[in-house]
Amino acid sequence: MEARKFTAEDFARNHPGGQLGRNLLLKVRDVMHPLETVAVLPKDAGFRDLILALSSHNLGAACIIENRQLLGIVTDGDIRRSLLHASSTDAIKVADIMTEKPVFTTPDATLREAIEIMENRPSQISVLPVLENTICVGLVRIHDIYHR
Repeated sequence: MEARKFTAEDFARNHPGGQLGRNLLLKVRDVMHPLETVAVLPKDAGFRDLILALSSHNLGAACIIENRQLLGIVTDGDIRRSLLHASSTDAIKVADIMTEKPVFTTPDATLREAIEIMENRPSQISVLPVLENTICVGLVRIHDIYHR
């Protein structure tokens, strides 16, 4: 491909049905879960409310939002780690276990860009909040990208 100056983007345009084509041509907005389908909680929510919200939305993460601004995210992994150190869940608040200022993507990012954000880091992640002009509009999971 390099000898002919044929880029990955050229390949994607000629083979849009393949995974490379999808990752380069589709946008996060094409596969993300809109905020209406995501567990959303305030930072002072309790552990039980968090578990109930996560269970009813089945995405493996909850967005912590106040005044339409994303304060943080809580994943299934965050919950498991918090249980390792807690003698009781009664006193656990979402604010205690959320990841503040999480990395995020935008609706117009390509799927390839979202994958790079999730995978090219010391500790890989599997879910990203999607922000548009500082407002959380949804979530995208790596599972959604690879199984599209």
